[in-house]
Amino acid sequence: MADAALLRSLYELQRIDARLVDLERQVGAARETLAAARRLREAERAFREAALALQNAERELKAAEHRTAQLRAKLKQVETRLYDGSVRNPRELQALQTEAESLRRRLDDAEDEAVHLLLTYEQIEARYLDAMHTLERVRNAWFEERQRLEREIQAWEAEIATLREQRTWWEQRIPPSLREQYEHLRRTRGGLAVAEVREGVCTACGAALNAALRQQVYRRELAFCDSCGRILYPVD
Repeated sequence: MADAALLRSLYELQRIDARLVDLERQVGAARETLAAARRLREAERAFREAALALQNAERELKAAEHRTAQLRAKLKQVETRLYDGSVRNPRELQALQTEAESLRRRLDDAEDEAVHLLLTYEQIEARYLDAMHTLERVRNAWFEERQRLEREIQAWEAEIATLREQRTWWEQRIPPSLREQYEHLRRTRGGLAVAEVREGVCTACGAALNAALRQQVYRRELAFCDSCGRILYPVD
């Protein structure tokens, strides 16, 4: 096999491998995004927390309203006995008066607490509604994002399959010993085994080629960079 054809095969193999690495990284990142769904999970967590806070606030408000209703009913009962003339004993009347005053104070406190809890409930309800609307927006956005990612993954995987077929075709045109050398260079040179040469310079490491090596490269002969050891391929 002529060196020019061999170099072309190596160069195409490198080009395909670089694209495969890029595509596989993109597919991996997209799948991680699909699996994580970070923004959706955060919105769901915020909504759950807001819903729990609203549930607790509602329970506390109902309990306060129930205490207020009980105190109001009790006060009404005491005031009825106090003013309906059914109790005439001064000591009993005094006791009822004292109890009524105590109930009024407790009722005032309970009503103040109920008002405070109502305001708190309304604030928490507003946060709950905001979290619910945010979750709805994020879900809609995520649905669109997921569809986009799935389409991209499908397209990337189709391209990967095509490139792997092309890779096999080019790989078969390279002798096994040189394929092994190519793979070794890829492993030890950051995934780049074949370096482009432009204006007599190795673009991978920036080394200028000496005259003899430069002549060899531009004759399309198999040559290696004296600096980084990569296979050299002229593109100008």
